[in-house]
Amino acid sequence: MSHDADRQWTELRWWVRLYAWLALAGVVYGVFAAHLPFMLGYPWSTCEVGGWLCKLTFHLIEIPLSTVNLVAWWYGLRRFDKSRVLNFLVILIIGVASNLAFFAFEGGLILDGLWKSAPMWEYVVLFTITSFTAFGIFLGLFLALKIVEYEKSRRHTGSRDDSN
Repeated sequence: MSHDADRQWTELRWWVRLYAWLALAGVVYGVFAAHLPFMLGYPWSTCEVGGWLCKLTFHLIEIPLSTVNLVAWWYGLRRFDKSRVLNFLVILIIGVASNLAFFAFEGGLILDGLWKSAPMWEYVVLFTITSFTAFGIFLGLFLALKIVEYEKSRRHTGSRDDSN
């Protein structure tokens, strides 16, 4: 394998690991930020009506979306190698789509809060979650393009060395 190919692989692996750790951080922060206010006695205004059914609905929407990020974290740190680059790309694309849905959902909550005149802490929490999600979307798109460039380079040079 050439020096340039080694450099490309090292750089790609660095970006994948960064994305994986940020995906985990996003999930941990989101879960913490969503539940801590309630535990401190500040329930979300969104579920003032609907009680347990509202909370159940939130979890049915948000748990699958968060799980996609956990899969990206696990795969990026535990399974990612040269033979699985395209597998990670599929997970990454699903992750970007999932984060777009999550971004739209959280953005809708911000707009709903504005309509209801929700407490300021809700805007702050939702804005940070939405901002983190937007960053994840853009980083995911950037990384997807890096993976495509890496694969094009491998095909162009005929490098099919799948060793780490």
